[in-house]
Amino acid sequence: MPTTITVRIQMPTGPSQVVLEDDATVEQLVQAIKEKAEGQEIATIKYGWPPAALKFKQDEDDTARHKTVQSLNLHKERLTVVLSAKNPNLPPSLLPRRCRFSIRSSVLTRSTRFRAVLRVMADDNSCMYTAMMPIISQSAQERGMDVSTAGALRQVIGQQILSQPDVYNAAVLEKAPGAYVANLLNPQSWGGSIELNVLSELFDIEICIVSVSSGSIISMGEGQHERRCVVLWSGIHYDRIVEMFFAGAADTGDTEFDVCTWECATSDHILQGALEMAAILKENNYAHDSNAAVYSCKQCGWVGQGEKELVKHCQATSHSEIQTIEDK
Repeated sequence: MPTTITVRIQMPTGPSQVVLEDDATVEQLVQAIKEKAEGQEIATIKYGWPPAALKFKQDEDDTARHKTVQSLNLHKERLTVVLSAKNPNLPPSLLPRRCRFSIRSSVLTRSTRFRAVLRVMADDNSCMYTAMMPIISQSAQERGMDVSTAGALRQVIGQQILSQPDVYNAAVLEKAPGAYVANLLNPQSWGGSIELNVLSELFDIEICIVSVSSGSIISMGEGQHERRCVVLWSGIHYDRIVEMFFAGAADTGDTEFDVCTWECATSDHILQGALEMAAILKENNYAHDSNAAVYSCKQCGWVGQGEKELVKHCQATSHSEIQTIEDK
């Protein structure tokens, strides 16, 4: 009797799964997923930890399409399917992350209707760094620092951590500082609260993190700086929130006139607008509850719940083959 492989899929419309023969190829897997997509064009398929793109298009890697699903350890894995923005008549709730999302707040400022715009970052494991780069660019230039790329910003943060051994010690980092920075410089590693705290201190700015899932705000450097910025956290991804007064910029992608820092004393309307945006995004399934998710490590069998425990495990072991366990 032939054995089968079950692959779980997170579609924009909700969770699903496909069952394949154990010798099925990636090409056959993709065909099964396309059937689930009901004719909608697929932009990318993510799998593994850190998330990697599954190569399935002829212009990407023809040999990869003929690999077996079993060789990629995808049994019981959860794939995330992102639909292309080219799909006709695609409902707003199913638009992929690369699409821009904007709302118009009812809050007025200086007799001008405040417009909050979500600048969506690439889904490449450096979203936090990319979100922060324009925010701190002028301040970094004044300090003679290069933050023109995510890699350069990682270097700046790493140097700052190593220069303050009393502040960023093994107890705080939950890892030896040298090992922590080595992991930080890996382009596949995610940035988080420690890196944001470093940026807040280094560039004298309050960083407000708006959580989509909880509808709350966590502030790095609260009450310590004159200016603030706002980033949005979906649970697995960071985006940048800006204010703009040129109406067409939201649709054209023109970021030249984006306002991304504000005076703390006079910008509560920005935070309110960001919370309203987060609520709308949550209704459109933009949130990921990483604290409720259960993860397992393919390399050692570790099982834990929540992103905090996952990060601790990955930092302690340098393991990266992580999967989400389905809640049945």
